[in-house]
Amino acid sequence: MKKLISLLGAVTLTATSATAVVACHTKTSDKDTFNIKDSYKVIPNGFSLAEQLKKDGNNIDKLQIKFLPGLTKATIRYMGVTTKSDFISKTVNIESATNDLSKIITKKSISIAGIDKKFYEKDENGKPTNIISNDVILKAINLLNQTNLTTDDVDLVYKPLETKIELTGKGQFSGTSVELNDEPMEWTDLLEQSNLNEVYFPKGLVEAFQKESGNLGTLMMTIFPVAMEFFGARNPLLELYQQKLTDFGYDAMGGSGPYSESKTIDPKVEAKISDNKGSITLGGTLNKKDSSITIFSKGSLTFNFTVLIDENDKYVTSTHSPLESWKATDPNNEIIETLSEHYDQNSQAKLVHDLVAKYYGKDFATKFENVLLEDFWVTDFTPTSAILTPKPGSMIFRNHDKSTLIVNIFAKSPAYSYHIKVNFA
Repeated sequence: MKKLISLLGAVTLTATSATAVVACHTKTSDKDTFNIKDSYKVIPNGFSLAEQLKKDGNNIDKLQIKFLPGLTKATIRYMGVTTKSDFISKTVNIESATNDLSKIITKKSISIAGIDKKFYEKDENGKPTNIISNDVILKAINLLNQTNLTTDDVDLVYKPLETKIELTGKGQFSGTSVELNDEPMEWTDLLEQSNLNEVYFPKGLVEAFQKESGNLGTLMMTIFPVAMEFFGARNPLLELYQQKLTDFGYDAMGGSGPYSESKTIDPKVEAKISDNKGSITLGGTLNKKDSSITIFSKGSLTFNFTVLIDENDKYVTSTHSPLESWKATDPNNEIIETLSEHYDQNSQAKLVHDLVAKYYGKDFATKFENVLLEDFWVTDFTPTSAILTPKPGSMIFRNHDKSTLIVNIFAKSPAYSYHIKVNFA
């Protein structure tokens, strides 16, 4: 969840209801500036591009990099607190320093067997099977390696009995190949960005944690769920292992979750906050439930953040309050919107653009349209409607995972979970 009032420094809001604008209670400072060129000659992955951006004087902890399909372009963006920097979304050209897949794919250990069950193929009753599609495997490889290879670029063969994945290049990657292992990953493999920068916590959570900083239960019901939402927004590989990290939280507290898919041996979780600077460390051996398959086993990961207290009395956006019918304990709160066009699975980007334009204006939606879809889950398409759920950690709409609602035990300003039902004309 990003604090939406921060948008005011970059755009003029077009609201669908007349409400007062609430000022952001954060200290201003000199803004960061970025030196982003129009093109780069690099190995076409996020690691190599980040190194070049750093050489050019950019603070790469502030930037997110996403390669476009085919690896000939990449989008670089900053959409955080506008008192720190103006919004940036720039697509740059990539001249490949190599087309050799073995040099582009640098991380070759990935736990395919550990990917959450919800990403597996479904049977006729909608239940997960033991089959995982090549599309999901390729997505996992791309997220791990900060690439965006498609089936036009590679042929993928998964050999579960041999615990091997083979990629063979096509097109510009012809004549090259790389082999990956389906095996335990290092915890740090989840990290694309270890510095989350500013994290907004509902009022009361940090105070409750600091009063009982040695109490693991208090940690897991205050700052941990919210920090993990920001962690997931900055580190998208986590999406494929989200249930495993939820299981980890239950294991750390000595319990077992209702939908657990894994079990952690000797779970390690530590958190510190001092002078508004915080860190969380995770570790342990995470195994697939009722199986000898290990998913994460090597080392630990630590991420850092700056604490900001969310005192905004608006919720959905900086001008939109929760509906009177909403309950902080209800994971299915709903907003209903109507748009004047018709949409389908193939026009999801247009659907998200038009919804965002209704809240923030067409100029804003058009300027950032190449990254907006990343902030939503779009589901439940019918001929007349669809469901849009803002992802926790979204830069555009504030929202929380249903599992995060446990923080309302301590929060002095409620945390909500909701979705948006969009009706078509």
